[in-house]
Formats: sequence, C-alpha cells, structure tokens
Amino acid sequence: MLDKFVSKKDMIIFTGVGKSGHIARLFNASMQSIGFNSNYLDITDALHGDVGIFYNKNIKLIAISKSGESIELESLFKHLKKNNKVKILLMTSVKKSYLSIYADFVELISYKSEGNNLDLPSKSLSSYVENFYKSFNKLINNKKYTLGAIGFSHPNGKIGRVMRKVKYYANKKIDDFVLNISEASIEKIVSKMTKNKTGSLVILKNKKLENIITDGDIRRNGLTEKLIFFAKRKREVFYVSEDDSIQQALEIMKKNKVSFLPVVTKGMILKSIITLQDII
Repeated sequence: MLDKFVSKKDMIIFTGVGKSGHIARLFNASMQSIGFNSNYLDITDALHGDVGIFYNKNIKLIAISKSGESIELESLFKHLKKNNKVKILLMTSVKKSYLSIYADFVELISYKSEGNNLDLPSKSLSSYVENFYKSFNKLINNKKYTLGAIGFSHPNGKIGRVMRKVKYYANKKIDDFVLNISEASIEKIVSKMTKNKTGSLVILKNKKLENIITDGDIRRNGLTEKLIFFAKRKREVFYVSEDDSIQQALEIMKKNKVSFLPVVTKGMILKSIITLQDII
C-alpha cells in the first residue's frame, strides 16, 4: 500500500512505539535514501511539542502498531484529526483495532505466530519489514522517482556511484577530444589521440556530434590519407546525455565494447566526454 499512499511531493512522517518505533526508523531511513521528504517522529516528543510539525500542513503519517491499541498513538491520532489535512496509514496486525477508527487507511500485516509463549514481538517484525519492502521496491523500480536521488544519497557507496548521473563525472575539456575534419592531418589525429589517452576523437559538424574516429581505424587503414577519408564516412556513434545514469553509460560501453562516450544535449551538441577510466 505504501507505493499507492505516498508520492514524491508528499512530506512523510513515520512513527511507532517500542519495537514498532525501531522499524519505523528503518523505514524512514530507506525512504530518505531514495529522495523522499521523510522523517521519523518520536511519539513522546510528539505529544510534548513536536506534533507542531503537522500544523496546517499536508502530511502523510505512517504509524506502526502490532496491536492497534497503543495509548500514545491513540492520543496522537485524536489530536491530528483536528487537522483534516493529515492522512494516516496504520500498519497493524489486528483487523478491527481501536486505532483503525482514526486511520484513513489500514494495512493489515499477518503472521502465524511470534514463536514464543509470551507473544513478544519477534517473527511479526520480519512480516512488517517484508511487507514494507515489497512496496518500497515498487517505488525504486519507478525510475522517475529514484535514480538521481540514489546517486545523491550514497556519495561514497557503490550504489551511488552507479546511479549517479553522467554529468557528475563528465567534466573534461572537449578541445582535446575534437577533431576538425576540414583541418585534419595524420599528424594531428595521432597527436590528439595520444594526448587525450582514449584512442578516440569526436568529429563535429556545426557543433553537433557527427562521427568518431578511433585508433582501431588507424590499425585498419594505416597512417595514410585513406584514414582521413574514412573519418568522413558515416558510422554508428554511441553517446549519452548528462542526465543518463552512470549505470546506463556502463551498459552502453559494455554492449558496444567501447571505453569512450560523447556526452551530448538533446540537440546532439557536444557537452563533454566520459571514459571508462573516469567511472572506475
């Protein structure tokens, strides 16, 4: 239900008491990690001033209570109902609980048993976690929500490095990568390829990406005028935009066995260059 209850424009608050509070903190951290405006609210602090965060605002509250009878949550729910802008989703294991009277939406979390004689929360905790992350994964798979946010939220991790946008890495000066074909010479082609250390040069026409020439072309055609003639011929050119993810750039490189990609605008204007070495 989470993926249907929240949207990227919402402010989301998680809360719970005891073990449910710990789970609420986990859920909040996960939502923040994909760019949602989310926070955890300590229920005791809420009832002594912090409930002001809800004042005259459109906020989605997600509360967790296995029994659906938490006294603290009851006080919070009653108070919040004075502000009809707040929408409440209650995650509970009791179908007709007292708290469900005040909730706008109820998500029933079922489990067979706690596995102990005192019915202390244990196995039910994993049921709440499993249920939440089923919906959470749907949000992740909706790429319009998450790609840029994940990259921003994980600056030092592998996940962030892969999901970060191309423009984070593509900051090279393009002069060393561009060949003016009208002024091209064998010497200039070799010199530029050696200088930029990619074994490739981009050919532009009216500032737009037109073609690419590589050191492989040199090996096949030799250092002759035939090489310049070859550079003028149309070929398939692989490229990315600044807003593509690094993951997308890596996939293009791997699929087409290239280690060099021009970064272009929608109008195919060259903005920068990204190489495999930049990423790894």
